[in-house]
Amino acid sequence: ATLWMKLGKHNPPTVYKFAFGAIIAGLSYLVMIIPLATGNELINPLWLVLSFLLITIGELCISPVGLSTTTKLAPITFTARMMSLWMLSNATAQGLNAQLVVVYTRMNQSDYFMYSGLVAVVIGVLLLLISPKVKRAMKGVY
Repeated sequence: ATLWMKLGKHNPPTVYKFAFGAIIAGLSYLVMIIPLATGNELINPLWLVLSFLLITIGELCISPVGLSTTTKLAPITFTARMMSLWMLSNATAQGLNAQLVVVYTRMNQSDYFMYSGLVAVVIGVLLLLISPKVKRAMKGVY
């Protein structure tokens, strides 16, 4: 929140924050390919710290911004319902992620992190590409 406030008039629109968050989260997965490529069973824990740092930064670009945008865009009588849907979307994503554990055990670890990271980065890039339409649809809510 401090970063967005300090940026002032250079504060990016919400859709950009979502896109940057998805791209940074994707990078957190792609970073894990590097230590796995060495073939060592034990890796330096700093790789995990870097991965968690990136995923946290990505999450901070998405979650609080999404909560704020949900309340701003929802009609007043539907604010609580829309907040519930926001939370439900997060819970659904966590449930899907839990199902992907099966995939992790059946494929090469590097491939798992590569595909997971690439999907998140592609989603972020797609958000950037459609951002003009999304900004218009948000009608001035940034």
